[in-house]
Amino acid sequence: MLENVLYRRGFLLLPAATRYEELPFLEQWDDREVGDWRLLTHPETPVMIHTGVGQRTVIALGDVFVAHGEAPIEECLDRFARGDLPVLEDLSGRFALLAVAGPEVRAVQDPIGAQTVFTSERHRALASHAALLAECLDLPRSPSMSRLMQMPEQKAKTTRFLPGDRTLFDDVRLLVPNTEIDLATGRTHRYWPYAPLPETSRDDVLAVWDEYFERYARHLDGYEEVVLGLTGGVDSRGMIAALRSKGVRIRYESWAAMKDEESSRIPAMIEHLGGEHRWIDIRQRVETPEGQDLAEAGRRAAGYTRGTPTMPALVAQDAKPGGVFIYGHGGGVTAGPYSRGAKRFLPEDPLERAYYLNAGPQRKTATPEYRHVNRRAFQEFLKRADYGGDLHGVDPGLLLYWEHRMANWAALQIAVHAIGITAHAGLNSRRIYASFWGLPGSQHGKELHAELIARYDPVLAAL
Repeated sequence: MLENVLYRRGFLLLPAATRYEELPFLEQWDDREVGDWRLLTHPETPVMIHTGVGQRTVIALGDVFVAHGEAPIEECLDRFARGDLPVLEDLSGRFALLAVAGPEVRAVQDPIGAQTVFTSERHRALASHAALLAECLDLPRSPSMSRLMQMPEQKAKTTRFLPGDRTLFDDVRLLVPNTEIDLATGRTHRYWPYAPLPETSRDDVLAVWDEYFERYARHLDGYEEVVLGLTGGVDSRGMIAALRSKGVRIRYESWAAMKDEESSRIPAMIEHLGGEHRWIDIRQRVETPEGQDLAEAGRRAAGYTRGTPTMPALVAQDAKPGGVFIYGHGGGVTAGPYSRGAKRFLPEDPLERAYYLNAGPQRKTATPEYRHVNRRAFQEFLKRADYGGDLHGVDPGLLLYWEHRMANWAALQIAVHAIGITAHAGLNSRRIYASFWGLPGSQHGKELHAELIARYDPVLAAL
């Protein structure tokens, strides 16, 4: 069974002439030649191949749908083939897009980076998982990142992930959301924001929110079952209220990794919502051969940065083959917790701010080596993500929460979950993020989320 679930729903793109490790599980993967490239995809990976203008082939890997506007997906892919990157504001899901023309490949991913894309500059290759790329290309582990994972400062962090766009492997980097990579050269460039964000009103936020969930609900019709992570926070409640108002039937799952203030709300919420609900004990291990295989697949899905995850085996117990799990990720992006407005004590310099936020309280007692490894990683991250360029007035802290925390911690959480069941980030829209950020003053935050919940379900809002 292990070979069936390793890098489940994943993909690998290599130059056609590249020699790579003939790993046994890859024998089951679909193998295609596209231009001068070889594309391997897990049997469960959705693949859409579209021939766009100028004979560029656009490949959509994963789950993509049009969340805003009236253009069909084919038109959106044509625009992407022409280099019209603002069209990506209209798309959502968990996906990567490749534009291939002979030896050239351009790659981007969904707004929040729920579908991770990892690249190797030396080998001109990309993959859905860092460990997949490392296994196939026989890449060594990074000594500095290996040491970092063992440092007391790193182990003391409540939410642990590697700094910047680093992975546990040399020459494997995470593609940062809102940047596009030219695989032939290894160069990245930022494409969002491409203009100053327009000032918005609360009505604008409500309108774009409603459009997104109307389209998302239609997309979810294609799944056998919709499962949503239920917490007492406003993020999951906002998604639940909107999706239920659009007629989506939901099964709920919760686990004990939440504050008592939130978990105490769950019983009343379930009584009101009336759907099937399951508590998951993440300390429980499924001690069957299948459970152990899923745990090992989870280790590799996280690039060996999260121990041996129990979640894939636990969620797979009740998962239907055609089901989807929705995380509440994305709500934090709208709230802007890393902005200067929310944290006025943050340093102005992007490098110091990134280090300050990532290290947390440990920065006060950190060793010189810990500081050096983190700062060097962030120097490279900020360069590749072009934080020194024109951000069109957007607070770098807003982008750091999105492009670093979400693209690392949240995306790897989704990648691990996807070993057991297809998984999404529920609030995955640049247009929604921009509408919140465009509000004057400090209007965005929990208060507006509460207003959104009340619009669809006043009872749920009051719980």
